[in-house]
Amino acid sequence: MAWLVLLLLLGGRFGHAESVTVAVSANFLIAFYDLKDFFELNGSHEVVLVTGSTGQLYAQIINGAPFDVLLSADQKTATLLVESGFSDPDSQFTYARGQLVLWGNNLNVRTSAMLKELKEGHFRYLAIANPRIAPYGLAARQTLTALGIWPQLQERIVLAENINQAFVWAQTGNADFGLVALSRALGYKTHRNFIVIPPV
Repeated sequence: MAWLVLLLLLGGRFGHAESVTVAVSANFLIAFYDLKDFFELNGSHEVVLVTGSTGQLYAQIINGAPFDVLLSADQKTATLLVESGFSDPDSQFTYARGQLVLWGNNLNVRTSAMLKELKEGHFRYLAIANPRIAPYGLAARQTLTALGIWPQLQERIVLAENINQAFVWAQTGNADFGLVALSRALGYKTHRNFIVIPPV
């Protein structure tokens, strides 16, 4: 389970420019497009969007990227930015709670059987976001560890740069399954072949 956090950054120019640059963690990208459209229709700023894993966005911020707002996939990164003086502490708040799901593109595998397939290793590859840079990747690793299957899946896990890339690999068949954000799975309109993973 990820806590999604909004943060105003001190290096930005929000309020003094015609555009606002928003760094959005990959898990929230699909939902953010609607917010972007609403903001641009009802406000006086153009929204410039930058996306990536939370870890990638963090690295860009501490190296001087001129973002005005960060939509982070975890509280830890936002707190680090506040403690390091990169953001306004009064701006930090949780805007949503994320949910990890096991998503599969193979419609021949019933949703109820997906977790069994995962535990028994009846698949080629499982896509997850890189746990070192993506909160959903860390949640995926913690889930697989809690299920007792992290060690034996090492040869079958493919690490994506972010949660969207993990989803695309599963969606295109390059991986059989993906441990991805519920928001991303719901954004795929063709089918909803996923199961919600309970928090560990």
